Amino acid sequence: MDNLLKKRIVLLDEVRGFAIICMVVYHFFYDLIHAQILSIPFFDSGPMNFIRDVFAGLFMFISGISCLLSRNNIRRGVYCMGAALLVTGVSALSSPDMPIRFGILHLLGTCMILYGVLEPVLGKVKPLLGVILCALLFLFTWGAREGFVGIPSLLEIPIPDIFYQTEVFFPFGVLADGFVSGDYFPLFPWMFCFFAGSFFALWYRSRKIPEWAYNTHVPFFALAGKYTLWIYLLHQPVLFVILKLIEIIRP
Repeated sequence: MDNLLKKRIVLLDEVRGFAIICMVVYHFFYDLIHAQILSIPFFDSGPMNFIRDVFAGLFMFISGISCLLSRNNIRRGVYCMGAALLVTGVSALSSPDMPIRFGILHLLGTCMILYGVLEPVLGKVKPLLGVILCALLFLFTWGAREGFVGIPSLLEIPIPDIFYQTEVFFPFGVLADGFVSGDYFPLFPWMFCFFAGSFFALWYRSRKIPEWAYNTHVPFFALAGKYTLWIYLLHQPVLFVILKLIEIIRP
């Protein structure tokens, strides 16, 4: 058994835990702002959106690394997709005007299943080359929501309008008019963050992992990293209750 699989790499838990806690904090302020309890103009700015996307991408990258630690990625993906569909159902009832139709759990569940199916093929790609290709494909598909693929501001290839006349393609970032989702991370470009993580793990598996990566540095983040799915499922109901309490007690 290679050194990547010998024992739990706590550092991965800590990074994943840090990312999920940042997401909870982001959603808390998002809820406060949209309930008109707070006003933070910077929150909806370009720099803030960039910070949000960096942490989301980090979470996906770590999930991709975890593919190498899973005995059955298809089963892992099915569980994640089941949780995602539960989130869709609950959000459709609680926020019918803004249901979550393809959020981060939908993305991760789909990627885990794809990895499980394609693992024999992916294993033939040199890991470092895989990371580089994923980075390029991420950049190439970044503009799908804006109607093009290619390199933004340099080589923009328009996506035919026919793809925008139906909602069938929304999992790929191609949105018809009127599409809404309370949380939205389409396969293009975000799946390439996930697969970059899986290739990175393959590249690193033959190298000696520093002993400190197995040690606990921040227990709170390490614990949160072990229960990210439950935190994701439960944080919005908890935030909803907190929000209602704030509305009741504020002057």
